[in-house]
Amino acid sequence: LFPYPTLFRSIMSRSADKFDEGLRTLMLGSRYPAVPSDAFGHLFAMVEPVAREMRDQLVKEVGASKCIPEIISGVNNDSAFNAFAAPLPGGQYIIAVNYGALILVHDLVHRLFCLPEFFPWVGEPSKEDRTRRFHPTSDDALTYMRTFISDPRSAIPKDPLRRQAAEFLIPLVVMFLVAHEFRHIIGGHLDWLNDRSGQIGISEALGIGRDPSTGLCLQALEMDADGFAMYYTLMRALAMAEGPQESLPTSLRGIIATPLQALQAVLACALVMIGTFFPSPGPPEEWRSYSHPPSGIRYGMNIWGADRALRQLGQEDLRSAAIANPEWLAQFSNFTLRHLAQRLGNTDRQAELLLEFGPRGQQHLLEVVNAWGSI
Repeated sequence: LFPYPTLFRSIMSRSADKFDEGLRTLMLGSRYPAVPSDAFGHLFAMVEPVAREMRDQLVKEVGASKCIPEIISGVNNDSAFNAFAAPLPGGQYIIAVNYGALILVHDLVHRLFCLPEFFPWVGEPSKEDRTRRFHPTSDDALTYMRTFISDPRSAIPKDPLRRQAAEFLIPLVVMFLVAHEFRHIIGGHLDWLNDRSGQIGISEALGIGRDPSTGLCLQALEMDADGFAMYYTLMRALAMAEGPQESLPTSLRGIIATPLQALQAVLACALVMIGTFFPSPGPPEEWRSYSHPPSGIRYGMNIWGADRALRQLGQEDLRSAAIANPEWLAQFSNFTLRHLAQRLGNTDRQAELLLEFGPRGQQHLLEVVNAWGSI
């Protein structure tokens, strides 16, 4: 599915040394010292080849005459849920994903497959416990792991096919995350920010400022980055669905076998990335000052991004059956509210999410869209 047969060669390559040097230049720390024996070694090794593949495809599409900057990528030795995109001296750029973000994503995808309602066409969902309780989610992998050590509770699906499906979906989530950071670079977001305010990098951690217009513009950049990640990941997922299932190992067949399943998989990737590990937002009067949209509003942005991506990919029938279908959309939104935001170990913040999903959130979404128009 994702052809990375020499995962650890890239980590030990010259590009990894450049990545370590870039982190030191930006004072972001150091490269995570992954080795093949690490339990998450294969996970850490995904970031660099995914980013390289995106750049290579862009060069192929626009032609060698266009100046596509070199992008150095890898895993940062930091346990917090975060990722960065920033410029380096000499016209290069860097994408750094914290190892903690990858571990937490790995855990959350497995939690999703513990819910019988998630991907019900995979394996035997009836084997999963509907009343299963998980540890509280955390925005730091070390905090989560300490909690797990003191009170071991497995977040692994009971059905073996659903366990395999989780491992199948994780690379798609990593692709979504890397594509988001990639867009911050290729979309000109970093250059725009530097010209406007002198800010040289973008972090995925929530920041709070004082200027509402600046906050709305930052949220617009996040909306654009999510939109690109939605497009790129959906393009890849649709290719999986439309390809011959016989070419996959038996254990991986039927996980993403139809265009609708591809769409649901990518929307799940987006949901993993938004709000799950972020603190609850404050009152609506503060929303304009945030660097990132509140979770419910960002969900609306991703639905809008999926609609746009389906149009661009010529998937009008799929769009009509899903995003443009009020019944399907309501069912998916209900899953988002009840399960991702509550049952997976998150704090119950239903009232806040209803506010973000409702008219006040829709108004804020329009304000962000208008801010993007001004950019």
